[in-house]
Amino acid sequence: RRVRAPLPYPISRYTFMKDFVISLTQFSSEETNLLHLLIGLMGAKVTRNLQLGNTSHLVCKKPEGIKYERSVEKGSIKVVRKEWVEACARQGSHVPESNYFFEAV
Repeated sequence: RRVRAPLPYPISRYTFMKDFVISLTQFSSEETNLLHLLIGLMGAKVTRNLQLGNTSHLVCKKPEGIKYERSVEKGSIKVVRKEWVEACARQGSHVPESNYFFEAV
């Protein structure tokens, strides 16, 4: 049986992200599990598939891939690095995404 370390964030259960639908891409299983847990604890819904009419955020490692390209084309999906999720968890509130967008290539 695997022993899990406590979360490195001071959160229990919040709802400040309750209106967000977040998709993840390019992460290992372990990273995906942690991000899924953090996002859920902050009240957002995580979706495996990118839902163009419903997804509010895409969290990815690099600015590449099908989900990234579709999100950029759509224009209404905020594409951010995983550090945004971590910053929200540390802060215990919604942190502006602007510091976590990918740099223009």
